[in-house]
Amino acid sequence: MSLFGFKKKQTPPQNTACTCGGTCAPSTQSPPAPEGAPVVKVLGSGCAACHTLMEHTEAAARALGLSVKLEAVTDFAEIAKYGVMSTPALVIQETVVSSGKVLTQEEAAKLLEPLEQGKA
Repeated sequence: MSLFGFKKKQTPPQNTACTCGGTCAPSTQSPPAPEGAPVVKVLGSGCAACHTLMEHTEAAARALGLSVKLEAVTDFAEIAKYGVMSTPALVIQETVVSSGKVLTQEEAAKLLEPLEQGKA
């Protein structure tokens, strides 16, 4: 029972791969990564800086022609497992490569280049 007889509206959870929560146009959403694609994670609380890092990383991967599995991790217990003390952080193939800073698209591309060359 809720206050004053008003019930909370229940909305079904949205399962989208996009960080915008499904509000962007379908043409801007990335296609799902193929099986075995390198995993790139953005660790953070879901703030504006985290979303910006996610967008820059996705744009850098697209510019390099990489097919990566991009994930947003907002669970602080999971973030703590990486030893990250400040967010946003970028994890490539389970290695923390950046923490506490929003990378530009160019900086993210430099960190993703080893994936392009198959070294990671």
